[in-house]
Amino acid sequence: MQSSLGTFSERLIIFTHVLHYKVNGKLLAHGPYVKEINVLADRVSELVIVAPEVLDGPVSADNIPYNKTPRLIPLPVSGGAGILEKLKYVGYGPLMVCQIMRGILIPGGILHPRSPGSVAFLSLILISLFGRKKKKFAKFAGEWDLPPALPTTFRWQRHWLATKRLFNGPVFVYSSAPNPAHIIPSFTSSLMLSEIVQANTTAEGKALNDTLVLAFAGRLVKNKGLDVLLEALGQVDQAKSWELLVMGDGVELDNLKKQADKLGIAAKIEWLGWCSQESMNHHLARAHIVCQPTRFSESWGKVLQEGMAFGCIPIASQVGGLKRQLKDKPELLFEPGNASECAAIIRNFMDRKIDYNKLKEWSLAQSKRYSLNALADFTWSQFNEYYA
Repeated sequence: MQSSLGTFSERLIIFTHVLHYKVNGKLLAHGPYVKEINVLADRVSELVIVAPEVLDGPVSADNIPYNKTPRLIPLPVSGGAGILEKLKYVGYGPLMVCQIMRGILIPGGILHPRSPGSVAFLSLILISLFGRKKKKFAKFAGEWDLPPALPTTFRWQRHWLATKRLFNGPVFVYSSAPNPAHIIPSFTSSLMLSEIVQANTTAEGKALNDTLVLAFAGRLVKNKGLDVLLEALGQVDQAKSWELLVMGDGVELDNLKKQADKLGIAAKIEWLGWCSQESMNHHLARAHIVCQPTRFSESWGKVLQEGMAFGCIPIASQVGGLKRQLKDKPELLFEPGNASECAAIIRNFMDRKIDYNKLKEWSLAQSKRYSLNALADFTWSQFNEYYA
């Protein structure tokens, strides 16, 4: 039941594959995921998490605690790409069924499976069998509009969620295509409105003078396409003054550094490694452009939002959520993997053919559209409307 304050007396019960850790009595998980759950959980009486718990091993710095201490129904860590990992998942099946059922059968619970993932795979089946009469909503965080590009189990989960007789609740997706009525185009964010306003204030005095500063943030893997950006920067006039800030780490780091050396641009690149949110904000405040040159798939693209909050102009490949965020500025998009098109956009900034100051104002205004506050308001309003 919803109160006059817009909160719910029910519990929110989340089914997710995100790894959880207990540290000094607090439950930690991947930062961007926790931030989203925090704003959803502000509206409910209790938060229950059905998720894998890591019992030993290091906890990376990008894991943060929840605002509201949740009750954890632990699952074994399982799943993965290899055969042994798949067999382990099957072996843990009975235990996982029991634990997921504990979550489904909690009285007064709003069920929230987060797909795609190994836990959602099993949860969707059990919810359809034993939770049909319960209120529920799902999130699909993959490429909803490009099912052929998804792994087989992800495509199955997408099909299940798209079929209302299998999942009778609203489903929030990143999409611009026509969908059944219970499929709701949505967005995500990693910043509260207060953080966006503060970032906007920081960016007020930013201007493009002599040196064009570009920023890239993300895992250094093939899909993220940093090699495309490096190739593009190798094609611009090296007499122009520019600098690239690379925030992130990954398996491609050595190859990317070798590529930069080969292109003769290594001296203009600052390899910053993994950055905390505070450190990332500091570097985005220095930058004029934030680039997300994703090669294959990108469900949304939070880095663009964070950069825009600090007055960065986003340039990105035409995939998934990147394309949707920049649909009003097609001149800032390039074909995935096309370094020449990316270089042409960068040259336009270097040659002042694109007015940075004018676009900065657009970026700042755009950043306010996508806050965590707005995400919570949108999600619960759509949930209310569905069950009205």
